[in-house]
Amino acid sequence: MANDLERLKISKPGIVPVSRWNALVEAVQSSLVVSFAGGAFARTKGGTSLWARGRGAGATAQHPFQVLMRTKPGTEDQYQAGVVYGSALYKSLRPTDKVTISGLLSADGASGWFDLIATDAIWLGIVFNSSGVVTAARIDSWGAGDDFDVTQVAWSGENGYVEDDDDPDNPVHQTSRKLIAYTVPDEAGVPSLTQVMFRDQILRDVAIDGRPARYPFDHEGGYAA
Repeated sequence: MANDLERLKISKPGIVPVSRWNALVEAVQSSLVVSFAGGAFARTKGGTSLWARGRGAGATAQHPFQVLMRTKPGTEDQYQAGVVYGSALYKSLRPTDKVTISGLLSADGASGWFDLIATDAIWLGIVFNSSGVVTAARIDSWGAGDDFDVTQVAWSGENGYVEDDDDPDNPVHQTSRKLIAYTVPDEAGVPSLTQVMFRDQILRDVAIDGRPARYPFDHEGGYAA
């Protein structure tokens, strides 16, 4: 067959006829395939190139806390998400004053994926001790089993945006949560993602509903020396 991938171009998602699929496979098998961060391309002996954009570990991050999605390996209808490596939470304006965030994707994208449910929420959760020192920061989600209630007002329970430890004798701020993204199912039942966090985060001392708390805000730059 002629190694002409242009005539095999698919203009939109859909079912590929077996004859076209077989022809595409044959063409790619006879070509040089090179993969890289954004996907892969195949250059045939005839010089025609085919570009495939990566969607998963190979996808290129565009901003901090970007949520990537992929089909769970070994499945056809289960989905996973991951928050890009390098997303940062700062305790102050000093560029080295970072909090370690658990649950991010690894640098190579091989680990850090978590299962999605059709209607899901993904957030940054921060835990403080009674002195206001961060003891943990992690990526969490409903699909991972957390019960964060995005409809709650502050201080209304143990699963809200800002909470204490439910000890009336020691009502010290203990937890902050900030939404990163959420999913709702599309017509086919596939999770459709909406991203709401686009910047690195910095903790600020604030008053929320009249009570002191520490909460993450978008980092606008201007690092202190």
